[in-house]
Amino acid sequence: MVDTGATAEQLEEITNTIAGVEGVEAYHDLRTRRMGQRLLVEVHVLVGSQVTVSEGHMTGDRARADLMRNHPYISEVLFHVDPEDDASHHEKTILPSREELLRRLEQRWQGLDMEPPVERVNFHYL
Repeated sequence: MVDTGATAEQLEEITNTIAGVEGVEAYHDLRTRRMGQRLLVEVHVLVGSQVTVSEGHMTGDRARADLMRNHPYISEVLFHVDPEDDASHHEKTILPSREELLRRLEQRWQGLDMEPPVERVNFHYL
């Protein structure tokens, strides 16, 4: 068995579609795999680093919908949303979990008179 992907022409069409989606700043790790006459597509889309998870996911959903609508030879699209360009990162640094970071912050805040009190903490990992 031979595993094949998109043709050069299809790749150009696919990349033009992805690049044209509002909110997609860049893309990388584009992979295609042929399954019969149809294609499976996987891609990482780069969105603004300050957008919410739901907004980033909505951008990926728009990219998926545009690909499926404009290219009938695509049967499925799997996207991964990145808030930073991780194309060149070979090793991923695993940072502490939210629970661990909150525990550490609460230890540091003990004894501080904070007005107004902290109501919510948002972490931004880059």
